[in-house]
Amino acid sequence: MKTEQKSIMLHEMEFVFRSPDPGDGEEFLALRKAASEETEFLIRYPEEIKGTAKEYAEMLQRVKDSEEEIFIAAFDKGRMAGCVEIRKTGGQFKYRHRAGLGIALRKEYWNLGLGMELIRMALQEIRKTRFRQIELGVFAENAGAVHVYKKLGFEEWGRHPRAFQLKDGTFHDEIQMLLELS
Repeated sequence: MKTEQKSIMLHEMEFVFRSPDPGDGEEFLALRKAASEETEFLIRYPEEIKGTAKEYAEMLQRVKDSEEEIFIAAFDKGRMAGCVEIRKTGGQFKYRHRAGLGIALRKEYWNLGLGMELIRMALQEIRKTRFRQIELGVFAENAGAVHVYKKLGFEEWGRHPRAFQLKDGTFHDEIQMLLELS
């Protein structure tokens, strides 16, 4: 689904929010790699990020052409600072009402309200679709993210013990959260 471009000032920085174009495939790939290098709170390590800029460009076009999936990126002077995606959980009829949310930000843009604004915009757009609930999983130790999600109306509905195992061998729980749209 295409999201119209909007400029917003956050902490004296101007961000342009919009649906990425296929020409942003390289920027999206760079953001995914950078964000996964800067935190362990994402599900992939940098070396696990597969795909080429061309493949990401094709994916961006598919999402933009979709009538129900959302992808919004925030740009700082043409550089992708962060992005949020809301995509259907599955193709089966019984899953039609469910979508999952994912977000990634470069570390230099943390604590500016950028993540909150990205999610707010995505939730506004997704309310125009048939989805009735948005789901996400978050590292239990990621207190900042949990706070943002709760502030936006998400509620904890469960925990998955030892859901993540890091390279150092430590295990971390996942908090499962849900926002009902109807």
